[in-house]
Amino acid sequence: MTTALHDKLNNLKLDFMAKGLDAALADAASKNLSPSDMLDRLVDLEIDGRQTRAIARRFSLSKLQLNLMQAWERRRDAHRH
Repeated sequence: MTTALHDKLNNLKLDFMAKGLDAALADAASKNLSPSDMLDRLVDLEIDGRQTRAIARRFSLSKLQLNLMQAWERRRDAHRH
């Protein structure tokens, strides 16, 4: 069952939910969580994962832009002297 569910989550691009599915199911069984509580945890995993990925992407892009600006400034300064 979970293999088909993993595939469906991956097809929907819910990668973080797919990664956390087995742990969430085991946690739900051991803590006797309701289906809505388990779904809430899976949605939280997806939201947190996407936010973390977005922050990392923005940080990476900002470093790239900073490096490009610094390189441009160095070339500009080299041509001035």
